[in-house]
Amino acid sequence: MDENDTTPPSRRMLLSAGRVIGAGLLLAGLLIGGLTVRSVLDKGNYQHDNGVLTVDECRTSLERSRSRHQQHVVRHVSCTGTFRFDASSKPPLADITVETGREVEPGTELDVVKSSHSFELVEDQNKSTVFMAAFGSLLAVAAGAFCLLTGFGGRRGPRFQPAWAALPSGRVTRPLLAVVGGIGIAGTAVSLIVYKFVS
Repeated sequence: MDENDTTPPSRRMLLSAGRVIGAGLLLAGLLIGGLTVRSVLDKGNYQHDNGVLTVDECRTSLERSRSRHQQHVVRHVSCTGTFRFDASSKPPLADITVETGREVEPGTELDVVKSSHSFELVEDQNKSTVFMAAFGSLLAVAAGAFCLLTGFGGRRGPRFQPAWAALPSGRVTRPLLAVVGGIGIAGTAVSLIVYKFVS
């Protein structure tokens, strides 16, 4: 500890609490961001073909599982039809079954991805959640770095304005945190709107 530090012990504890919160947010943001990037890269590395499944019929099945105190029922919905490749001279594939989670009318066309082992329904909501995770991780990193550097966030820690003014190397860190946090807020908000109202 610095012998010239005249900060009261109680004050130092409050600042430390804010820095612990900041470290947690920073680590969470980096972890979520890393996992998001890894999942995107993993999806891009496997061979797949995009296409359209024209539905002939859908079936619903119930799966029952027992726990110690109660019974759970899980509803599965799958649709069978003909799969046609988007950009390929390959012939259509008949009697292809895809888990859809909902029933649709015969003749409905569903966007489907064929991998080497399976057919999967393409959901725009999945893209929205990926963007939400990515932008949310930016927001968590910015907030975590701010709390870690200033001690902001503790129960009786510094208020926002004094903490913002006291940022180390403020001429660099303030614009940097503002840009990263702003991108995180705007991106998360747009992704949430798309998830709720467009997808």
